Amino acid sequence: MLVRSRSRALLAVLVTVVTMGLALAQSPVAHAATTWDDPAQRIVDLTNQERASYNGAAALTRSASLDAVAQGWAEQLAANYAAALAKDPTAGVPLSHNPNTGTQIPSGWSAWGENVAWNKYYSDPVTQLANQWIASSGHHANMVSKSYNYIGVGYYKDKYGVSWGVQVFGGYSSSPDPSTSTSKTVTTTSVASDSGDSLTVRRSSTYYIKNELSGGEADEVVTYGRAGDTVLVGDWDGDGVDTLMVRRGNTFYVKNSLAGGNADKVFVYGRAGDVVLVGDWNGDGIDTLAVRRGNTYYLRNSLSGGDADTVLRYGRSTDTVLVGDWNGNGRDTLMVRRGSTYYVSNDLSGGNADAVVTYGRSTDTVLPGDWDGDGVDTLTVRRGSTYYIKNELAGGDADGVLTYGRSNDVVLPGNWDGE
Repeated sequence: MLVRSRSRALLAVLVTVVTMGLALAQSPVAHAATTWDDPAQRIVDLTNQERASYNGAAALTRSASLDAVAQGWAEQLAANYAAALAKDPTAGVPLSHNPNTGTQIPSGWSAWGENVAWNKYYSDPVTQLANQWIASSGHHANMVSKSYNYIGVGYYKDKYGVSWGVQVFGGYSSSPDPSTSTSKTVTTTSVASDSGDSLTVRRSSTYYIKNELSGGEADEVVTYGRAGDTVLVGDWDGDGVDTLMVRRGNTFYVKNSLAGGNADKVFVYGRAGDVVLVGDWNGDGIDTLAVRRGNTYYLRNSLSGGDADTVLRYGRSTDTVLVGDWNGNGRDTLMVRRGSTYYVSNDLSGGNADAVVTYGRSTDTVLPGDWDGDGVDTLTVRRGSTYYIKNELAGGDADGVLTYGRSNDVVLPGNWDGE
């Protein structure tokens, strides 16, 4: 019986410092036993085999940061295909490059490149992806280029049987993975935790909710409020599920379910120009508000107007302040950020920090959350649409790296399913 086979590959070579020509393709590598538990590593191995046999180029080091960008785009290609089929069941398989690769991968590169491909009907689609790139002179040039010393790979097989592959290459003088030590590299390439907090992307008044720390399509899409609203996230009724609150001036519109429609509660607190923070200040399981004015904080333990229940001073008026339960005692407190250094307070009082931590870079966007469901909030560094997750309040390597959404999205952390 004739078995049909289809494949397609697309090339991008974006290089600074080095200008690459296209090399002739060599014979495809021989098929070997596929490592199905890590198809991305299989592609890395086949790429390094080709480098060694073709021109003796040094093996590429697999990078968690580049993996995350590549995996995110592989899953986005699959999502694009699903969307195309939803509109037209006869649609062809679309293939395109990630337009944001250069900004999503860590800075400091001297050169980068990207290969993308898809195939279907192959018994070993992982090896076939590598063979497709090797058989194409342009893609092959990326694979064997001595301008690159790091690689990231994304692989995703969708429900239609299409296998999507992405290679991201980078030339770096030091590891592109976040670490306080140049001798370490990140070995964890993804996070797929379904407990604890995860991410929601906001675009205008539409929210794309993800119930686990992974890339791919949103689990739920919700519209609430107006495009210009300020939005806060919290567990407003103590049911263990975070939902949305719209702020307009000093009026707050509370929603206790992830749905559109009218607010479940409306109240007024503070002034229109106040900075507002969300936290469970008294450990009752319900999030409420704190108004910040300079380095003075006015905490309210109920979702209502009136006088503050607690007033405290901490840090400096110019500090960036984060809120979380940093020691797992069930109460949220404050953390001051100065550059990439964090001053943690485990009680609602002034004075010296209880712990001082350095993580990431001073230019990073930082999100607090309980990423592993252990009851302790920690930090995630965001660079574009890539997230470097740390499950303890410490420096060092990220515990996981993932890509979700777009680099210009507003992102909200929260526990959206109560698990």
